[in-house]
Amino acid sequence: LYDPLMRRAVVRNYADIAYAEYGDALGTAKDLAARVTEFLDAPTDDRLAAAQSAWRAARAVYGQTEVFRFYDGPIDAAKGGVEGYLNSWPLDEAYLDAVEGAPDAGIVNAVAAHPTLGAQLVLDLNEAGGEKNIAVGYHAIEFLLWGQDHRDDGPGERPVSDYVVGQGRNAERRRALLAIEVDLLTQHLTRVADAWDPDEMASYRNTFVREPDPSLAKIFIGLAELSGHELSGERMAVAYETRDQEDEHSCFSDNTHNDLIAGAQGIADIWRGRYGDVRGTGLDALVAAVDPAAAADITAD
Repeated sequence: LYDPLMRRAVVRNYADIAYAEYGDALGTAKDLAARVTEFLDAPTDDRLAAAQSAWRAARAVYGQTEVFRFYDGPIDAAKGGVEGYLNSWPLDEAYLDAVEGAPDAGIVNAVAAHPTLGAQLVLDLNEAGGEKNIAVGYHAIEFLLWGQDHRDDGPGERPVSDYVVGQGRNAERRRALLAIEVDLLTQHLTRVADAWDPDEMASYRNTFVREPDPSLAKIFIGLAELSGHELSGERMAVAYETRDQEDEHSCFSDNTHNDLIAGAQGIADIWRGRYGDVRGTGLDALVAAVDPAAAADITAD
């Protein structure tokens, strides 16, 4: 019943999905970078709204890739993993920029401490001194685009003037930081997408598909950790119990519900073995060959 050819087919299809999803995540990140560049070239309400819309679109894709975490793969390997530079949260807003009651807060306003903002500085400052000291990634960009969320019925309302030199305090530094952020986002996603590239002989993917049994274990670890501790625990139960906006995954944009949907969709992609144009043998078929009832129950859930 436990067909070795089926095991190989599942692992190969999983790798194909990983490459496709990270490729799409990179594509949407590049679109976000383009919309941010347009906004910085001429800050207007419409261009800020376009950048925010591009951020939401990028999150919808990236969230589906989180099923590839939790087993020391390319995204979160102990050495060389970039997950901490992409999706770390929760974020202490005051570590990045001014907040209500603290107009001098954050990297943006720390002119004396950090007179010149650059990519390496931002990376070095990420989680320096504390896990909430997030300086880079989707949620740093989110805060820079939306600002603090003081509303119960909507997202943050950062004014365009924050990015207009001569109007917003330290606007030139805020502009520089946002440009650095989106550039780093595309760099880090490029690295992960390349690791799953089937045409690169030395890629992580090629080792992964050559060793189907340990790779299957990793696939199940990713599914179990995302669906259990991470998605239903950290991201849903904590926010539900505390009722604190700061515990929402995307608290500045009010996009948390879509983050949760994307994570669940990523689990479904791998279970069913399909994403976009990729259609192959999924875990559902593999489990059904051993325990049809269990496979049916999981599919129904």
